[in-house]
Amino acid sequence: MGSSGINAEYMGSSGINAEYMGSSGINAEYMGKTGGEPEKVVYLSTGGQPAHATFDAEGAILICSLSNQSLLAVGEQGGLTNICEEYEGVRFQGPTSCAIDGAGRRFFTDSGPMGQATLQSQTGSVFMINEDSVLQPLAHRCLAHPQGVALSPDGECVYVCETLQNRILRFFQRPRGVYHCSVFKQLSGLFGPTSIAVDSQGNLFVSRFEVAGAGPGCISVLSAQGKDIGECWTNPKASELSGICIDPVEDFVYVTECSTRTVYRVPFKKLVGES
Repeated sequence: MGSSGINAEYMGSSGINAEYMGSSGINAEYMGKTGGEPEKVVYLSTGGQPAHATFDAEGAILICSLSNQSLLAVGEQGGLTNICEEYEGVRFQGPTSCAIDGAGRRFFTDSGPMGQATLQSQTGSVFMINEDSVLQPLAHRCLAHPQGVALSPDGECVYVCETLQNRILRFFQRPRGVYHCSVFKQLSGLFGPTSIAVDSQGNLFVSRFEVAGAGPGCISVLSAQGKDIGECWTNPKASELSGICIDPVEDFVYVTECSTRTVYRVPFKKLVGES
């Protein structure tokens, strides 16, 4: 979980035609297309343990670094810049996932490696860096391992996977810049949700982790109202689901699995119950 093995998270599509980027050792990687089959390419070394990354509208890359306990940005020449590493003088535990809205606001979860922000010690947080580059908490040191974040299509809602509580949280904005949190969906069974992606209609695609040997994990699809859509996708070899993304044209959903270091591609229509 977190940045385990070849755990990958969705970036978007940029000039390098990347479908996803993730972490393997200290290298950030992406799957590029070189005229046919996807190819794994080492893009850069963070000198640490990247847990997640995302692209902004201009193609700049934002990286969550567990070992550096910071949020990093990749410059035009490929250099790394430390955007932030602390709040009110206290170092982050280790950012685990991030998302950027259309206004350039950056949202990220901070929980450190698995076992740090637990049910017994709920110290996980959700932060936002606003348009003026001001860091503010949406939830501060009160969550049990938050590690997946995504935005609604209009940018008004922020969805967060709180893995160890086995639930999805929703932060809605009212008035602008002020966020209120509630439980959007309480899940049951399996270990917990690890990552989340939102399609153009506002439906949520959630990867749900299960301990290898205890059974398969699954992908659940929820409407913007929290109702289940279609049937859960499972694969008997895919337990430890760690990351999920939707391709830009919504033909396929990609999900990563830690224990076998595998990336699965699932038809989008199959997950939403369309033929």
